[in-house]
Amino acid sequence: MEQGRRVRRPGKLTTLLRLLREVPDKVERDLSRFHHVRYSDRWRYDDAGVPLLTLREIWVRIVDLPGDSAIAVHENGGSPRWGIAEYLLADIWAALSGQPHAARPKSVAHKAMTAAFRRATARVEARFERRRKAMGTDT
Repeated sequence: MEQGRRVRRPGKLTTLLRLLREVPDKVERDLSRFHHVRYSDRWRYDDAGVPLLTLREIWVRIVDLPGDSAIAVHENGGSPRWGIAEYLLADIWAALSGQPHAARPKSVAHKAMTAAFRRATARVEARFERRRKAMGTDT
């Protein structure tokens, strides 16, 4: 991608309408499971004629669902999204075994973070080595 060029992503409404068209059952399941809201209220009104559930209210409820929600699993190719705990455990695995965890998702952000971590680790190790040599303790 050229530097300075923005990547255009679908907007909130476009994304919501796509989900409602492709996987309405998953939207209904997540609204019920996590928010105790009936998806069928989208077509119901109270006595004053106000909708019981609007598209915006649906979006607000599904935008930050946990990684094991039906929508998150659908959007992640059938696998639950990893959370902080899973990434930390995979990093501990990698540190102890010397090899990356096979199930760890590969992402551009993670690769950049890993490269930065390696550079920081190399700086710390070099500083430690200089101090060790200065103290005259070769082991």
